[in-house]
Amino acid sequence: MHQPPVLVHLHRRPDSVRPSLSQARRLADQALDRLKPTFCRLYPEGGRPSISPEQLLLALLLQAIYGIRSERMMMEQLDYNLLVRWFAGLNPDDFVWHPTTFNKNRDRLLNEELPAKYPARIWLRGRANQVDRS
Repeated sequence: MHQPPVLVHLHRRPDSVRPSLSQARRLADQALDRLKPTFCRLYPEGGRPSISPEQLLLALLLQAIYGIRSERMMMEQLDYNLLVRWFAGLNPDDFVWHPTTFNKNRDRLLNEELPAKYPARIWLRGRANQVDRS
């Protein structure tokens, strides 16, 4: 019997090649734990509440992983996607940040407050400049 040609071939990569989001979160948490003393100095207990620097950096990391083009689109994902909420450290009933608030906090954290010795600052700053801010 003659087999018709295969138009689409689905190839599954081994799990060892494709890291899971939980592995990425675990690595990010380890890196953020090393930054915690810096965050404690930058964000004192008093004053107006702000976006947690850990949540901000996790959201930026996820934005880069998934190639989400704008902060507005990222906030939409945070609004309805539970996986994105989990990765960013938001509870299901937490309010999602306004894109403008997210932008201002990102700019303040990456441009003014994080010491230049952290390579992630340079990478995320370059990524932020590429993002469509619609």
